[in-house]
Amino acid sequence: MNNILLYVDEECFSKGALDYTLKIAQQFKAKITILYVQESEAPLTLVGTEVIKKTRGKFQDKENNEILQKAKKYFSDSNLELKTLTSIGNRSAIIINIAEIEKCDAIVIPTPKVSQVKNLLKNNVANRVVNYAKIPVTVVR
Repeated sequence: MNNILLYVDEECFSKGALDYTLKIAQQFKAKITILYVQESEAPLTLVGTEVIKKTRGKFQDKENNEILQKAKKYFSDSNLELKTLTSIGNRSAIIINIAEIEKCDAIVIPTPKVSQVKNLLKNNVANRVVNYAKIPVTVVR
């Protein structure tokens, strides 16, 4: 295992996911790619170029920096190679695509604390990634 993709977001930022990723990365001396995706409110094909530029600038200055910095700080003493990425769009599709582009061997994704029945009924990001990713996915609370 050479590269682990860790998805982070503001809704379910999980120390458990950070702990698990650190443990596995240390065991295999793997690189950690930390990804934050802001869900787009409209398909990017329907959004003008100027709106995308403004949205990306606003998004990169606030939410992504806080969340990514929090995750990077957690790994700061590990001496592991880290890479951070941000994107805007469909979260599950981007997670899967980035995992392929970055040649990741596994994905770690947090999930919000909801009952199993509600989680099965709700088509959330974790469910979609588990069902469509071509590499192993670990879902952590």
